[in-house]
Order: sequence, then C-alpha cells, then structure tokens
Amino acid sequence: MKAEAAWNRLKPDLARVLAALARWNASDGWTKDGGRYIPHPTTWLNREGWNDVVPGETPSMSAADMAAAQKRTDEAKAAHEAQMAALARKRSDELLGVGK
Repeated sequence: MKAEAAWNRLKPDLARVLAALARWNASDGWTKDGGRYIPHPTTWLNREGWNDVVPGETPSMSAADMAAAQKRTDEAKAAHEAQMAALARKRSDELLGVGK
C-alpha cells in the first residue's frame, strides 16, 4: 500500500497524527458533502497533513517553536538582504565599468 510506504518513510508521531485526524474529522472541509473532500490517505501523509491548521483554528506553538521560527525568519531575511546587496554591487560595478 502506498499509504503504508509513506507512513514508514515519514515515521510521523502517532499521537500527533491521531490528534490531527480528530480535528480534521470534525472540520467542515471533511464533513461537507458526505466527506467528499477528504484527501486520499497517501496524499495526506505525503504532504504531512497533520501539520496543517484546520480552517477556523488558531495554531498553537510553544514559545520555543515561536523563537525558532523567528530565528529562521531573521536568518533568511539577513541572507536575502546580503544576496541582494551583493547583486546590487555587482550590477553597479558592471555599469561603472569597474574591473575592466
């Protein structure tokens, strides 16, 4: 089974998956039209659906998770700004003929 292979490859935390399934099972997205829009189990596992926030829910994060997320955001922003500055210097040098 593809879902079983996905499970074995991802090795998600069972308690977290079961909690997410309980939330999603009660959601409008999964109950409307007789459950017509419930994703295929393999698809849900492959996209790590247990990490998704059910519409209408407020995601809960620990202070440590929020700090880690902020750190990653700050690092990505600094890297982006450095890359953009380097590109701007390179383009400026090209336009001014520096290094020719």
